[in-house]
Amino acid sequence: MLVQSGQWIKADEVGHEILRAAPLSHEAMSTLAYGYQQQGRLAEAASMAMKAVNLNDKQWLSNFIAGVALKGLDRKPEAYDYLRRALNINPGNADTEREFLAVECSVAGIDAAFESFIRLHPESKSTASVMPVLSVQDWAMTVGGGPLLNVCEIETIPYVPPRVWGQAASEERLFSSGNKPYVTDITDACIYSRCTFVQTADGYLLNDLAGHPKYGSFASFLGQPPVIFYQDNKVLLNADGYQKQEIAGGIWMAGLASNSFGHWFPEFLPKLEFLMQHPDFDSLPIIVDEGMPPTHLEYLQRIVKNEIIVLPLNTSFMCRRLLVAPSPTYYPVHLQPHTIPQHEIGALSPRALRFLQNKVGSDISGSPKKRIFLGRRNMQWRLLLNEEEIIGALGNLGFENVYIEDLNLQQQIDLFSSAEWIVAPNGSSLLNLIYASPSVKILILAQPFLYNWGNFQGPMEELGYKPYFICGEQSKLTDKHSNYSVSLPKILAALTEMGLKEAVE
Repeated sequence: MLVQSGQWIKADEVGHEILRAAPLSHEAMSTLAYGYQQQGRLAEAASMAMKAVNLNDKQWLSNFIAGVALKGLDRKPEAYDYLRRALNINPGNADTEREFLAVECSVAGIDAAFESFIRLHPESKSTASVMPVLSVQDWAMTVGGGPLLNVCEIETIPYVPPRVWGQAASEERLFSSGNKPYVTDITDACIYSRCTFVQTADGYLLNDLAGHPKYGSFASFLGQPPVIFYQDNKVLLNADGYQKQEIAGGIWMAGLASNSFGHWFPEFLPKLEFLMQHPDFDSLPIIVDEGMPPTHLEYLQRIVKNEIIVLPLNTSFMCRRLLVAPSPTYYPVHLQPHTIPQHEIGALSPRALRFLQNKVGSDISGSPKKRIFLGRRNMQWRLLLNEEEIIGALGNLGFENVYIEDLNLQQQIDLFSSAEWIVAPNGSSLLNLIYASPSVKILILAQPFLYNWGNFQGPMEELGYKPYFICGEQSKLTDKHSNYSVSLPKILAALTEMGLKEAVE
């Protein structure tokens, strides 16, 4: 079946074919509903799945799709009924359980969802609990936690709409406020691998995203195994399966997505500028997650000389002492449906960029001459579909094709510092732009919707860089990570307008 094979792109097409042959087929309706759901057509998915359930209410898939689609449409009471039926049909399915508990949490409250979780997992009665969530600052200042060291002023972050080839430059300028910089020293703190919460001895979970004064309710904590669900400033956390270790002390640099460069660079590394101002910083080890790419650790070793302690997967550390600092901006990994303005999401910090530029970069001497194209073929999403065509054409213009993930940190810095021209699909490798000369000419290939790339444009312009975008066509208009293509003639025309000479001098 197409649902099992993962070929959802064709599910609606095949579903229509089955429907034509057998108009009242439950299988056809379920397949078609799945196709709609995966394409974001939730109203159609819900309608078709509900029709399938009316034909046969004993099938898990149609009930599950109806529940998920109705949940996405914010029809929670209806979603609850379908997901409860799906869970009864297939009680061992983790996806069904997660969706059901999330909806029950919304409909009946987190305590009711907790009771359902314990009924489903009686073995977790001693390891699961519902705990209140606070930001680190709120806990330190109102509950009486550890001392709070104020280290810098709050930063104003500029947002500039990306400069797009073929479009008039926008004069719009927006600004957002960064997070309040601090360092706090927490006694008897528990941290979990790949998790962004700190558990305190007095029964709180600390998280600056969830405790954000304006946008905390929109944060989602998908992919953090100890977190079952989060609702109304409370978390159901289950520590079952975690190996507990005790350490004397450490500096917290672990958390969800720390192994992703797109988070390690703008979200985690900037914390060091704050943490280094604590008087005991040099005497404490830095805690990082297991499985970090080598370049991530190279960054740490460039900036500090502290010992590094690895937090293994499925492990929790009980830290007698833990230094904690914030990310410079509101930088979520996942968001629920939200109304947050784009300029408030995941902005780069100019202060952090200068910090990393000074601590990690090399002096740029001479006149940069290289022309480079940053290939994205090896990535898992947001692929440039006509990358090979572009590589071939740019190769004739003297561009070297580079896959940045194949280079160590020094090689990456050297590559950017030697670049006169850069053409690159949009991605986190572009954060390395801070190691290039401000005179570099850079053309970024992107989808037609640029989302919050103004949070890259504004800070980079403040540092003297002038990124230039060219937009193509993407395969799924509702997905910011979908694959896309960019017309080669448009790329060549944009480069000509930017001043590229055909021959390499």
